[in-house]
Amino acid sequence: MSNTDFCSDALLDYLYTQTLPTPLPPDYTKDDFSKWQIKKRNEVRDLLRIQELSNLLSVPVSAQLIEQFYTDDVLIEKYCLQGIRHLNTPLYIAGANNPASKSILYLHGHDKFGIQGALKHLEPSPYHKYLPLLLAKEGYRVYAPEMIGFGDAHKQHYDMGNSTEGSCFPNGTQLLASGFSLAGLRSFQAMKIVDFMKQQNAETISVFGISGGGMCAMYLSACDSRIDHMILSGYPCTWPDTLFVHHHCIDNFVPGMTRIADGPQIISLFAPKPLLLLTGKTDHVFALSGAQKAFSVVREAYQIFDCPHQLQSFVFDGGHEAAPELVIPWFRDRCK
Repeated sequence: MSNTDFCSDALLDYLYTQTLPTPLPPDYTKDDFSKWQIKKRNEVRDLLRIQELSNLLSVPVSAQLIEQFYTDDVLIEKYCLQGIRHLNTPLYIAGANNPASKSILYLHGHDKFGIQGALKHLEPSPYHKYLPLLLAKEGYRVYAPEMIGFGDAHKQHYDMGNSTEGSCFPNGTQLLASGFSLAGLRSFQAMKIVDFMKQQNAETISVFGISGGGMCAMYLSACDSRIDHMILSGYPCTWPDTLFVHHHCIDNFVPGMTRIADGPQIISLFAPKPLLLLTGKTDHVFALSGAQKAFSVVREAYQIFDCPHQLQSFVFDGGHEAAPELVIPWFRDRCK
């Protein structure tokens, strides 16, 4: 490095490489990997401060119905979900008259309309393709929460304008200053929604997460063993190929996260359960090259468990968007 090079790249790359976790040995066994998964799940829970959040904020889960409406002949109910002290969660259930046994948790990403952008016709070409409505028409009961920082769940007196990031920034910075993170709080929030789904007699818990909702689904699956099936869309990617080279919302960052694992390794904690990974060929947010690396890492985990059939991964024609043509058949085959 020359004494006239003032860029920060070399420093940041050095600190990143020097603090990476120790990798598994090349000749690791299935037993080694299972022990590694247990260790990493505990580390992820500690990273997100799940136990501390539970100690400070957990209250019994209850829900109050506050609205009913129809979109495309799909019955949607809006609830005020309580389970976190000082935080009410807007929870929409699409296909509320469908059997509870066929339940899917839909975790949305950034949208200037919050979760309502996936449930109402508010713009001509939404990236989520109204997937909750399509799944409800398939007979599923789709639980679609509005996570903290988005839509109705914004920080009061913060002008969000037309930003898709909602009030993530003021929420995220205040949480970071207190030693917490949006990723951790949203994961804890999702766990409370799973509590409610179980109260509603959901026999299995299937999760779909897209974009930032994919991050939440990834962490949820590492922290909560009740998740049975999962789809991550528009999120699986190595962090150096996306988070460190593009502008990303503050909700993606947790202090010390790279000391635990890279994103694909955290996704691998879900093995050997059924998993579908999706990315668009022209996704401008999560680079295709990084997504393909992520697919490869996760594939190794399923191979070590001798169950490569439990993992499917696809690169579809499209960008940073949902792919209902792949999601619906996958759920149809597994969530009957």
